[in-house]
Amino acid sequence: MFNQRVSHWMGYLGFLGCLGFLGFLPQLSFALIFFVFFGFFGFFWESKLNKEKPDERLVENLARAKNICWRIGFGAIFCLMILLNRTSLNFSIKYHCLIAIISLSFGLTQLFIPFLTYRFDKNEES
Repeated sequence: MFNQRVSHWMGYLGFLGCLGFLGFLPQLSFALIFFVFFGFFGFFWESKLNKEKPDERLVENLARAKNICWRIGFGAIFCLMILLNRTSLNFSIKYHCLIAIISLSFGLTQLFIPFLTYRFDKNEES
């Protein structure tokens, strides 16, 4: 289910995602990949979920959260790719935007899966 070795402090690696903004500089386009690191903020909620014993409800909430997050993530990538194709921007600008869109979407999806699982789990308890 969840990785038992995940610690609360690993969530601070999410701040490396801020290095992705360096990718908008002309010489550092590769840095757009750093937006994926925003997904590490999900370790804050995953470490909270590791304290609980996995049961049927938690497994069901995890599957529900994954379903929602992946649908929204891939839907956003698909829609933004179509919108980006409709623009008359330069090819290299489109390429940079595409890398930013994919890495941001993947990072935010990885962030919101444990968050939604935690939220669904706590809402059902009360």
